[in-house]
Amino acid sequence: MCDGKKERKGDLLRGKPCAGSSPAFLRNTSPEYAQTNGHIWAVSYEEDNLYVDFYHGRADGAGLYPLLATLLFYYYQELEGLSDDSGIRTLEKPITVAETHDPVDDLPLIDLSALKLPPVVPALNLMQEKNLTKSEGKGFMHRISIPMESFIPFIKDNDATPGLMVNILFARAIERVLPGHSAPIIGSYIVNARPMLHSTESFHNCTSRVVLHYDEHISKLPLDKQGTAFRGKTMLQSEETAVRKIMTVIGTRAQAILDSPDLQTKFLAARDALIGSFQGASYMVSYVGKWKYEQLENQIKELWAYTPAGLFPVIEISSANGRVFLSIMQPFEEDIYCDAFIEELKDHNISYTDHGKEPTCISDLVYQTDATP
Repeated sequence: MCDGKKERKGDLLRGKPCAGSSPAFLRNTSPEYAQTNGHIWAVSYEEDNLYVDFYHGRADGAGLYPLLATLLFYYYQELEGLSDDSGIRTLEKPITVAETHDPVDDLPLIDLSALKLPPVVPALNLMQEKNLTKSEGKGFMHRISIPMESFIPFIKDNDATPGLMVNILFARAIERVLPGHSAPIIGSYIVNARPMLHSTESFHNCTSRVVLHYDEHISKLPLDKQGTAFRGKTMLQSEETAVRKIMTVIGTRAQAILDSPDLQTKFLAARDALIGSFQGASYMVSYVGKWKYEQLENQIKELWAYTPAGLFPVIEISSANGRVFLSIMQPFEEDIYCDAFIEELKDHNISYTDHGKEPTCISDLVYQTDATP
């Protein structure tokens, strides 16, 4: 959401065209998209709400921040005469190789059949364990915002980061709901792999995964020691050699999918790979990062990131203008884990605003076929 002038209303509604209009969208006619309509990202707006839907295979949240900054810069340039374009990729600035380069292309392709990967440890399945009702569509999302002045001191006192603390608090929420569980609570923490791949300016999807076991030993530690333990696990798994190994496997699998003969085969191969990896997680946390474009930050009222949650809860974190924004997506109807997470916030005297629950609304960019260029 942007703190703009209400009279500048748009005539585009997210996910559903209004008054015969369609969202502005980008098409790609490269051969690998020949069997789809080629949609990569779409932009629409309604009053002071700006929506950017994008294909995650092309970019991640950190890669989209520069695009959001560019869109907002031109909006406020026209609206208020904003002239400070420092750090912003405007149309006058050349597109650099560093922006468009995909670092995964630099990694070798390997023989996966010869690679001895450790077996996936089946994680606690939050939906099955409580026999919850699978939701229709893309599930539901809860939105919670936390003032930084309340959250950051708490994080520092417990030797954590925003992403790690959300991992810890959500694991503790699971234990509230499922005391005495037998399968392990395992968090999948998504980290920005650009520094490890020496490609900090790339807009491409450059994420790696850290596995965080919240086992009996961790759960018995004081909260600050839990923060230290998770910080250590993250540092070890984010070391450059470890990340490059993971990304080499991901890149090889992605190339195998691209080499598949038709779209259905590609889809099934991608689905099987995702299901295999996701069986090792009870939930996922992704921290998009703090907004870094200071000349625009005061204009941002809210900044949310959404993604479908197919198998387990997914928590997207972003921060801007003095607040941290948590989007908790879930593939089931009941709110027991989100309610328990809120109880954790209350127990630790963390101020928050509950923005409520609603169905997750994300465009089907790749499979949408009714729009025309």
